[in-house]
Amino acid sequence: MGIRLPTKSVGEKKLIELILYISKLCADDPFFGSTKLNKILYFSDFLAYGSFGKAITGVAYQHLEKGPAPRMLFPVRARMIEGGDLRLDSRMDPFGYEQKRPFALREANLDLFEFKELTLVNHVKVALAQANATEASNISHREVGYKTTKMKETIPYASIFLSDEPLNQAEIKFGQEKWAESVNVNANNNRRQPTSNAVQAA
Repeated sequence: MGIRLPTKSVGEKKLIELILYISKLCADDPFFGSTKLNKILYFSDFLAYGSFGKAITGVAYQHLEKGPAPRMLFPVRARMIEGGDLRLDSRMDPFGYEQKRPFALREANLDLFEFKELTLVNHVKVALAQANATEASNISHREVGYKTTKMKETIPYASIFLSDEPLNQAEIKFGQEKWAESVNVNANNNRRQPTSNAVQAA
């Protein structure tokens, strides 16, 4: 089965519900604000793409100064606020920095999601639990997809499969063994080829 992205309409609906779900999930996180929401959305979508072959929302993410963010975030969030689904509170985080904190005004419709998708979102939330907005942004800046794109460019989902980290010794050894196996297979095939031709000629 190939890798699939949800249609735009389905993706937008899931983005709305995922914003509400994450906002409720992070209600007790003193560092949760718009920046951290974007990072949880990004890692959840991209890790789902890499793990399940399908992103959770499938919406496009763009390269912004503070890290990846859904391209349609601002219009979607504005409609959510206008429709009474979301509130954006201005407050100070524990370090005294201004924070735009999303506050869900209704429960998310979880029927749109698979159990494994919500489980992954929960794992991402826990992984970033101790990070403030700057730290969460810095973590996303290390991603190859972010590093290889420019401001406002779309970050390809397939970039989740890329890494610029040096290979460790186990990975190098595994690669060498696989290379040696392929060389041996090719050598054996080449030795058998004349016999096959001779049989065909006969």
